[in-house]
Amino acid sequence: MNIVMVAPTALACAPYEAMKCLNKYTDGRLDITLISAATSYRCGLSFPHDLLWPKHMDACICAINAADVIHVHNKFPVGLQRFCVGKPVIYQFHSSPIRDQFKQIIHQGYHCYSIAQPLQMREYQLPTLPNMIDPEEYVAIDKRMYDKPIILYAPTNRYPNNQVGSKGYETVMPILDTIQARAGAYVRVLENVPYGLNLAEKMEADIVIDDIIGQTWHRTSLEASCFSSVVVGSHAQPSWIYADANSLERVLNHLLDHPKLIHEYQLKSRRWIVHNYHPNMQISLYEKAYANALTHGRRV
Repeated sequence: MNIVMVAPTALACAPYEAMKCLNKYTDGRLDITLISAATSYRCGLSFPHDLLWPKHMDACICAINAADVIHVHNKFPVGLQRFCVGKPVIYQFHSSPIRDQFKQIIHQGYHCYSIAQPLQMREYQLPTLPNMIDPEEYVAIDKRMYDKPIILYAPTNRYPNNQVGSKGYETVMPILDTIQARAGAYVRVLENVPYGLNLAEKMEADIVIDDIIGQTWHRTSLEASCFSSVVVGSHAQPSWIYADANSLERVLNHLLDHPKLIHEYQLKSRRWIVHNYHPNMQISLYEKAYANALTHGRRV
């Protein structure tokens, strides 16, 4: 089955990584092309891509013509929808807080999903499709090359804590300043860097802080698990360490005081993503969604 994914932005590389996983692990049953309108954010963070719209217009239109199903991430890029007339469509929503286009699309009869992360599941109340990552591509390295642990924080926004989608920037940064002053760890804060550099830095990190506000996780937690880093965040999961705005400093200090605990949770995070979150366990959800759309889905 030929699938064309379309996305107005990079969406933290979720569509691109889903494309790679589905092409790799479905043994030719799915052939995915991704068309993106933008591959960087205004802050400067940039991501890899497949086809670009409208730069690769001819190749995009050719892929759409051959497609059995169109998979729209959030919304159609401007000017693209008219080339998809007659094609069955599914929508998958990623963004939080909810954007206006969702309120329009949800009443139009299309098959709709959200990304399978706790915050989006609570907000959208839709069937879900997983945020995919390949632990066979993103692997751990020996983290004993430095004399102190590396704590990494890679916020994608600086929203205040009371705004939906906040990663807790206003709380985390003063705590990291305190940790840095203690000289018990190296602290790295990543903002506005290319995706490849972002991943390289996470690969070296012993401890990665994700979302401490929203009782959720993001791709950061998946990437850190692949790299066998300790994942710290506000989603309770046995292979990660829970921390919220009130407990983060205490949790980090406890980890730094107990190196064996760091090593234990490094092993746990990698073991979890290999044995409980591998693409082989998730591809059937996408295949079912596409088959349902092909048979019963609304067409553009």
